[in-house]
Amino acid sequence: MENSADSFEYILHLTKLLSTECRSTRQETDHIEQLLKRLAKLTQVSYEDLSREPSSEVREKYEKLNEKSEEEKLVDENLSLLYQIEHQECMNRRIWGMIDQIDDLLASIKKFVVEQKAHRSRNERQFIESIFGKRVANLEASIKDLSRNRETSFQKIELLIKELQYICSEIEWSKIPESKYGQELRQKLTSVENKYDIKLK
Repeated sequence: MENSADSFEYILHLTKLLSTECRSTRQETDHIEQLLKRLAKLTQVSYEDLSREPSSEVREKYEKLNEKSEEEKLVDENLSLLYQIEHQECMNRRIWGMIDQIDDLLASIKKFVVEQKAHRSRNERQFIESIFGKRVANLEASIKDLSRNRETSFQKIELLIKELQYICSEIEWSKIPESKYGQELRQKLTSVENKYDIKLK
């Protein structure tokens, strides 16, 4: 669901970044190869000798020269932290967008239920009030709690979706009239289902 979509988006972002880095590394390798061939011509030393695997002594000296300073290590750590922050911000934006859509959907469900009350018997009205009224109130309380604490908890979001799915399962969709609120509810449900890959009706 939402978690999977966010993970896929983040992996796609990293894949593009790695692809760019690989292309850049390949260009640098080709450039080094050209320099070695030019040096071979100038020094009369074969290209094979110049490109041969260096000795352990040379490699050790090279590794010492290329050892990262504390400043470079700090830069790497900061870059890693920036990636984590970007990933979290991306998930937060999607989660809050979903909460806003669910909130809007609840408003449509309430309008629809109010509209249906006027066309049902007393027993059906009592059923609607006992089932929908209480559960919609619980959903609204959950949304307010998330907004107040500003904590993006996937467990809370999943509970929110399950509660919403239960509410939607209690609606007899085949009997919904083609009224203003009925059409509006269908459109918003379809929008949420398509965007977050969840089943509501």
